Amino acid sequence: MTDVVDVRTRSRMMSKITGSNTRPEKVVRSALHRHGLRFRLHRKDLPGKPDIVLPAFDTAVFVHGCFWHCHDCKYFRLPKSNQNFWRSKLTGNQKRDQRNIKDLCD
Repeated sequence: MTDVVDVRTRSRMMSKITGSNTRPEKVVRSALHRHGLRFRLHRKDLPGKPDIVLPAFDTAVFVHGCFWHCHDCKYFRLPKSNQNFWRSKLTGNQKRDQRNIKDLCD
């Protein structure tokens, strides 16, 4: 099945998808701050560049979206078009997530 928009429009739409400071991240950060917890954001020196790091507790928090991290929940649905690409892409994301968590725990 072909895309419903042209290449230029799809590129513009995809460029708007950000990897940091998303709404779910901000909700989690706000709740942590309300409870008096202090944290660092997107530490590049840690595997996977965690979204939130609580240094006082040696804790890293990843705020993963249901689609990009292929969660097994009601919000995830594999796209109907180009399924081989998306299955490969999302499986790769899951493997990277597992590797980053393992590296953090070592």
